[in-house]
Amino acid sequence: MDVDDDEDDEVEDEEDDEDEDALADYCKKGIRGVFTFVSQRDDLVVPLKVQMIVAEECPLDTILSFHSTIVMNLISHQAAYCLFAWTTLEDRHGVVVQEEVKRTRHKAALAKYAARGFNIITRDEAKRERDKKHRSSLRSGERWVDDRLAWVIPLDMANRNDVTLSASTLGTPQTMCDPVTLNSWMFGKHEDDPGPSWFGVPLIQFTYISSKLLRFKYTASHEFLHFVKPILCMTGSAEYKKRKEYPSAEFWTWYLNIS
Repeated sequence: MDVDDDEDDEVEDEEDDEDEDALADYCKKGIRGVFTFVSQRDDLVVPLKVQMIVAEECPLDTILSFHSTIVMNLISHQAAYCLFAWTTLEDRHGVVVQEEVKRTRHKAALAKYAARGFNIITRDEAKRERDKKHRSSLRSGERWVDDRLAWVIPLDMANRNDVTLSASTLGTPQTMCDPVTLNSWMFGKHEDDPGPSWFGVPLIQFTYISSKLLRFKYTASHEFLHFVKPILCMTGSAEYKKRKEYPSAEFWTWYLNIS
């Protein structure tokens, strides 16, 4: 019995070490922790592995902070989204979003995708490719999860009322909107910015929208933050007054659709 307990402890220690190694591999802004799940089936030549990444603020922050555009895809409860669809699926290109990535541990990850047939390119190479192509996902400017440059695959929601986003309080209207589509960011530079290159400019730029009025946290382009901030301030004064008069949270209003 004691031997079995010791073996269990060894397995747990190995799993803890693997989680710590995974966290080190993914060490970047926006990640709180990484959990690795490994299949223990004996009939597998190579154990199956799934890693679950816990975001500090919101999932889009983690996704948009990864090494390249290849992996900037997500699935919500309503749809699957490929954020740089034409570049990823048609051109088979992966754009390195941060120049320092090529000098870090992410070099191995990029090599893995190169072996799968993707062409790993720099930001300046991406700009030249964009300028000579009629279609591209690399247009400079404000981006949204479900805009025309993304590929959205709706999931079959028939007879699935149990996965719709229900109103959390009596004062909150029910919405059919997928909250993930309310995330935005800025890609590259504005078209009217001077300079022939994207060099020195973060290829993907965003900030956070976080408020006691909002049910979730969002990534936001600076343009959208400038637009929505006075709206939240104006709405907030009335909402905070209501919350003082009605301390019970069931009468509060949580805002989801902020666009």
